[in-house]
Amino acid sequence: MDDIPVIEKSFLIAQIFGLCAMCISILSWQIKSPKVIILLNLPTCVLFGMQYIFLGASIGAITCFSTAAKDGALFFVKEKAGQFIIVFTLLITLLLLIINFTAWYDLLPITALIIYNAALYKWRENRSFMARTIIITKLCWIAYCSIVGAYAGAICAFLVLTSSLIGMARHEDWKTGNCYKTFAPSIVRALFILPSWRTYP
Repeated sequence: MDDIPVIEKSFLIAQIFGLCAMCISILSWQIKSPKVIILLNLPTCVLFGMQYIFLGASIGAITCFSTAAKDGALFFVKEKAGQFIIVFTLLITLLLLIINFTAWYDLLPITALIIYNAALYKWRENRSFMARTIIITKLCWIAYCSIVGAYAGAICAFLVLTSSLIGMARHEDWKTGNCYKTFAPSIVRALFILPSWRTYP
């Protein structure tokens, strides 16, 4: 191990952190208790944050650590204080992100953070809207992780995105086209039109 360059060591350590985070995240999907899922999300975010530190991706690390702090606070406080915590942590995090902003792709986690927290603040009870928010944010994270070399993070985000799409298709009873010309448009239509907006069966 001593013969491995420092950069390669950091990269390998980052992937180990990412793999551990991905395993905990996958484990949380098998549990039906919302409280346990939230608790498992805390070490997941921290481990992903450590992954970004070793990759030198400070924006990703800040976003993950702030998410862990926010989720931890939301778990222990009363529901009425939840919106204050969301706004407070979002503003503090955005300040830190602006200070540490260095490249265009840093906009990806920042965009994901703003979109998700805005939806969480206003429409957290709207499952269809939150599911679509997750799709957008995971696309941002997949792109960011691929650029900075957080491959376990990219795989985990892709799995969450795929699982969300399958769940939405089943729950909302999507009507998909039967050939290659109609399949993609029908998916786009189902994805971007909420069930409450639809005028078709």
